[in-house]
Amino acid sequence: MVKSEQQRLHIVDLKFEAVVGILKFERESPQNLIVNATMDVDFDKARHIDSDMNRGVDYARMVEFLTTQIQTGGYGLLEELLDTVGRDAFVTFPDLNALELKVEKPDILDSCKAVGASIFLRRER
Repeated sequence: MVKSEQQRLHIVDLKFEAVVGILKFERESPQNLIVNATMDVDFDKARHIDSDMNRGVDYARMVEFLTTQIQTGGYGLLEELLDTVGRDAFVTFPDLNALELKVEKPDILDSCKAVGASIFLRRER
């Protein structure tokens, strides 16, 4: 018998613009962001969803959720963004078991590819 230890969905390099930051130039216009998410879910539960996409974690809904939350949130620090959006994801997606969320600013410094931050959250049982 084979037992699955971890079952994950991934959103890789989701790109969009949003106003995020505390510096004057960051508040004046949107900047490019790259978002990555790894979600622990129960694939066995997902197999029984059929057309009822209100159960499980629909990655298309998660992409829309992340984009909307970040673009409308008016966040100053990436740390604030990650904590708020991450925690809200567990309310919006009741079948989400754990979430690793990473946000990068690829254009903020010329000396590196990107700067960013990440968070890992797990639902308490």
